[in-house]
Amino acid sequence: MKNRFHLLLGFTLFIFVQCLHAQPAEQPVKIIVTPDHADWKYTIGDSVHFSVTVLQNMVPINNVKVTYQVGLERMVPSQLQTVILPDGKLSIAAGTLNEPGFLRCIVTAEVEGKKYRNLATAGYD
Repeated sequence: MKNRFHLLLGFTLFIFVQCLHAQPAEQPVKIIVTPDHADWKYTIGDSVHFSVTVLQNMVPINNVKVTYQVGLERMVPSQLQTVILPDGKLSIAAGTLNEPGFLRCIVTAEVEGKKYRNLATAGYD
């Protein structure tokens, strides 16, 4: 009887641990934000452009409203704008940095009453 109890307890703990390590549910809406350098590294004075694509079920969403902000990491954004994307895509001229640091672009979209958010960061040496 004791062995069965320990076996049941062990099995229950195993299932519990597996649930903790489960992957989060896939979201139907994705916001993809990428800088124009593949390695996300920039030299001082280089301009960065962020590309934004908003997808629903892996298809770009037409006429989606997004709000984006660009600025130094953890600082008040230098750019803050809300736009409607006719084809679900946007290119953002984020500017440059004249000293080492991180330039971050945060994009938020609301689709069917639910908010989605993603970001990308460019690093300056």
